[in-house]
Amino acid sequence: MKSVSLWQITWRRLFRRKSAVVAWSSWACLSWWLSPPWLAPYDPSQVLIGIEEVKQRQDPCIHLFGCPVDQPQHIAGIDGNVRDQFSRLLYGTRLSLMIGLSTVTFAIIIGTILGALSGYFGGWVDTVIMRVMDVLLAFPSLLLAIAIVTVLGPGLINALLAIGIVSIPSYAAWCVPA
Repeated sequence: MKSVSLWQITWRRLFRRKSAVVAWSSWACLSWWLSPPWLAPYDPSQVLIGIEEVKQRQDPCIHLFGCPVDQPQHIAGIDGNVRDQFSRLLYGTRLSLMIGLSTVTFAIIIGTILGALSGYFGGWVDTVIMRVMDVLLAFPSLLLAIAIVTVLGPGLINALLAIGIVSIPSYAAWCVPA
């Protein structure tokens, strides 16, 4: 009988659970935001004119799928400004994940604190906090975010705050006992 290590048993049990597989897959996808400097073959803003023989909006060229070896390999092709699309996609994914994770984290932290305070103290504190959350929920989210950005001024940080503020009521309501 072949001996099985404790690690093999652990991995086998872990991957039998669907929730564990989903969590590991999500973690793997989110870890891509760290990888562009290592995975991207080109700098995302580098114009390839004069560096390689490419032209605007060139189709993808993948050597594995039969593209001639003498042509430079571009997995997603070339954009209108003669830059590598795949590199730009990887770097754009990192920025999008950073924005999404930071706004959701902000909304969860503030919403949980407000909901916990409301649930703990009750009475007039609960009434005030939940009425403010009701006012935030009364406006369409996109219009409220645009209004907040208008008040705070343009910029990425202000847009992140606006999206986070609009999302707070949904997390604040989770913490209040029914």
